[in-house]
Amino acid sequence: MRMPSLVRGPWVAFALGSIVLAGCGGGDTTSGGGAAPEGPCGAGVAVDTTGCTTTVATSSDDSTKLQTALINVKSGETVCLCPGTFKLDKQLSLTVPSVTLKGAGKLVTDSVLDFAGDTKGGNDTMLVTSDNFTIENLWVKNTPGNGVVVRQADKPTFRNLKVSWDAGSLPSNGAYSIYPAECTHVLVEDCEVSGAADAAIYVGQSTGAIIRRNKAHGSVLGIELENVTNGEAYDNEIYDNTGGLAVFLLANLDKKDASKNLLHDNNVHDNNRKNFGDKSTFVSSVPQGSGILVVGADDTEIRNNTVKNNQSAGVLVVSYTLMSQLVPGAKTDPKIDPDPDRTFVHDNLFSGNGTDPQTPLDLIGVKPLEDVTWDGIGKTADPSKNDAKFCLGTKAPYPSFRMFAGAHLADPDMGKSLQSTDTKPYQCDLPALPSSAP
Repeated sequence: MRMPSLVRGPWVAFALGSIVLAGCGGGDTTSGGGAAPEGPCGAGVAVDTTGCTTTVATSSDDSTKLQTALINVKSGETVCLCPGTFKLDKQLSLTVPSVTLKGAGKLVTDSVLDFAGDTKGGNDTMLVTSDNFTIENLWVKNTPGNGVVVRQADKPTFRNLKVSWDAGSLPSNGAYSIYPAECTHVLVEDCEVSGAADAAIYVGQSTGAIIRRNKAHGSVLGIELENVTNGEAYDNEIYDNTGGLAVFLLANLDKKDASKNLLHDNNVHDNNRKNFGDKSTFVSSVPQGSGILVVGADDTEIRNNTVKNNQSAGVLVVSYTLMSQLVPGAKTDPKIDPDPDRTFVHDNLFSGNGTDPQTPLDLIGVKPLEDVTWDGIGKTADPSKNDAKFCLGTKAPYPSFRMFAGAHLADPDMGKSLQSTDTKPYQCDLPALPSSAP
């Protein structure tokens, strides 16, 4: 959620620093000889190398070895990493299409890519710019920049990954852990990510994305869809972040819309971590204790989620116009429609939210704050006309709700006379977005 004028990385390439692999099975071994009697991963290391084109073991120069393998790999091949810790001191990159990179161990923690020795830094640690890339069953840790980055590619898949930093949640960590941008048909599933100084799982300026069955915690944002069309996030557990699950339309990016994003069946709870994002970025404005956030995006459906114990807000929906007024350095963009239209929030389970709203939500002057809050900014000056088509469904009971007249937060009385908790103008349905879930 970094402001684009500052380095958002929508240009993200998958920084997968230098990967070199040796022959699998009967091919070359990582030591360079013929088929070694002890197996491709060394004596006493039993691994299943079925489907592996190349198998790589740890060495005295893991960066060179891994990168060489990624240079030599051919389209359609699979590179398998033996159990052990690969100590990397530079960025990895891949440009060959239809490649799979995977750990050969039984557990995601068996094969580790540790970038603690990368002192060069940079925005990306592992960069991929090719279609049909799959990375799975690996632990990526201590990246000085973004973790696994895929840029301008079709069908990138991130499966069963762990991404973390040994030092915990610090502003010196990489901004993003899993970071596809300007992509199509993204799949992120069964991953666990923690400690990102911006978003643990980020999808940006993309069309078509499925984010499912992941755990995102200990980050500024758990999961972020930024300027994304046709995104779906479901069956994720998102907790102990500053903000849980976000759908943003941000300014001054190449893709000028965010629409038709479906958030359902997620467990979004206890996202009360102090914001440790870079003060020069948009993410630093996320209120501590935010569950689900929608900024500027159209056609967002939020259904069947469990949202609890987020101290500032359960669901918060605001115009980018309001954010550009409240966030230092945020810039306007005449080429985007800043107001969220057709937001459908229904059939969610809420409890324990809004107990202690943090800045800037404390300006509303209400404690506890209702479970669903909307700034009321639409095409007309009267939000009760509901030209924004903000809907809470047509089935009682309705969630606690507040239209907080966000355009008047700078007024001496913060627009208190205009605020409303009446759900009647918003008792409406919108067409359900299609789901890929079984």
